Amino acid sequence: MSIFASRQARPSASRPARLSASSRARFAASGQARRPRFGFCRGIDPVAAGLAIFAGAIYVIFSAYTWRNFNSISWDQGIFTQLADQYARGIFPPIVDIKAPGYNLWGDHFHPILLLTGPLFRLWPSGMMLLVLQSALFALSVYPIVKLARQHTRYWLLVAAAYILSWGLTSALVVQFHEIAFAVPLLAFGITNWIWGKRARACAQIALLVFVKEDMGFTVIAFAAVIFLRAYLERLRARPAPVSGANANATVYQGAEVSTGTVSGGNEVSTGRACTANTVLTDDAAPAPRFGRARTWWHAGLATLRSRTGLASIFLALWGLAWFLLATQVFLPYFSGAGEWEYVTRVEADSAPGLAGWLMPANVKVPTLLWIAAGLGLIGLRSPWALLLVPTLLWRFAGNNPYYWTILWHYSAVLMPIMSVALVDGLARIRAEAQAKSALGAATSASRLQKLAGYAAVLALCGAITGTSTNGFGHWATGQGNTQGWNSVAGYGDAQSARQQAAARAGIAAVGQGRTVVTDVVTMAYVVPGNRVLWEHSYAGAEPEIDTVFFSNRLHHGNGPQVALWATEKFGGTWDIVSDKSGYVVVMKEGTY
Repeated sequence: MSIFASRQARPSASRPARLSASSRARFAASGQARRPRFGFCRGIDPVAAGLAIFAGAIYVIFSAYTWRNFNSISWDQGIFTQLADQYARGIFPPIVDIKAPGYNLWGDHFHPILLLTGPLFRLWPSGMMLLVLQSALFALSVYPIVKLARQHTRYWLLVAAAYILSWGLTSALVVQFHEIAFAVPLLAFGITNWIWGKRARACAQIALLVFVKEDMGFTVIAFAAVIFLRAYLERLRARPAPVSGANANATVYQGAEVSTGTVSGGNEVSTGRACTANTVLTDDAAPAPRFGRARTWWHAGLATLRSRTGLASIFLALWGLAWFLLATQVFLPYFSGAGEWEYVTRVEADSAPGLAGWLMPANVKVPTLLWIAAGLGLIGLRSPWALLLVPTLLWRFAGNNPYYWTILWHYSAVLMPIMSVALVDGLARIRAEAQAKSALGAATSASRLQKLAGYAAVLALCGAITGTSTNGFGHWATGQGNTQGWNSVAGYGDAQSARQQAAARAGIAAVGQGRTVVTDVVTMAYVVPGNRVLWEHSYAGAEPEIDTVFFSNRLHHGNGPQVALWATEKFGGTWDIVSDKSGYVVVMKEGTY
């Protein structure tokens, strides 16, 4: 039986009898059956919606702080801003010069879902638009997680807080916009909609993951495996048991999710109601169990494959695999200048074989696994949904980029909705076990299980808060600015004074538009609209066209004369200092302005 159906698992006799047509008419006429005025409001959980809005407000406030404080951590914010600018202007394929002069970003990662940023950037041509978009997408994912938690555990508030403050989401906010922002709500809604029985909607949402990034195809495959496994195990548990006496022609199904609609032509109609041990279904008065009469593991497997869940899992598995192969073997090599998928070389070649090699260096990877276990409250490891974590962890730990291995950066954001659902599932399983023991008179054991559930929820929340305290969001929340422990530049994320912020804005105004600008990672996203922007370490081949240099005060480039000298050495010609305030320097080539 599905754990998530346990709250609705009651004998059918306890449900009220249906009203006749005339009774329903009288009931409606009396005004007691009035429906909500607005149909779209039906089923909305106001508490979950309120927490989602609250989370969104916090995320936007922090993102606005990073933007106003000139806290860009890497060139990614600039790259995605330049990509959105290209889409807004109808330039296909998009050329992102920040990556390299003339670089076609369609050859970097497979993220067609980012086409949606084009119209938004046209309405609001600023990198801040992307930060607000990411905050909104993360906040949107809060709603289904909180709603699910409220339905299945008394500790839902702890689960909600753990998700909103999770280190995966907050670290992603620190490093600003990335394409995975779209994957977070798709996963949250996809998994929860499947649990709620909205299977077609869930399949559509999970299927869209392949358009977020090429590796998400494996997560789609993992989802297919999980729903098949759950259906298979439920079918195995639905073995028929004969009933003697007056109900000799009836069959009792222990722990099986049953269909409460009609069955015709072999089609299953399910409401997800669970059959209890005392529920008797007669052959002519009620349908067969939703997953059929599985007598052996082999028959259970074949029957599951033929079921609607089995067909959905087959479709999703093939869909995820097909799009991964298309993206990495066709699309990316075609648009890549190298003629191959660039990231195929990002594998740690020096690792020892086997599990030990996969976990090396242990001082970085093992703590990440411990953070995940804490986020699951440990009991979430019991949930089949935790298997969805595996694909992302496999490629991250196999990679040769040290940033893949930690809980910082944006790579863990997609894990957060999975971990929260698995946590709720684990809490629901403990709740069901406690109720079963209580019904058998084992009140002490039931009480211990209930305490265990509370400890698990507290562990998840403590893990979230402690993990977030290590990143820039946690430092900002405690008044330490937006610093990151891994950043080797002293004071890189410190709060800028009002004077420094004004100097940065003056530099942006001095650059203006229509320029070819070399910048550092801090300033690049701010001058993308209306300019061709290049990074200070990847401008080779564009030297004759460069006419402006704009550097921040965070990376110690020096004062105006020093930057002008650097520009002369790199690009030739004479360079004039246009703006030099509080370490923010703009120099332009003589005769170009």
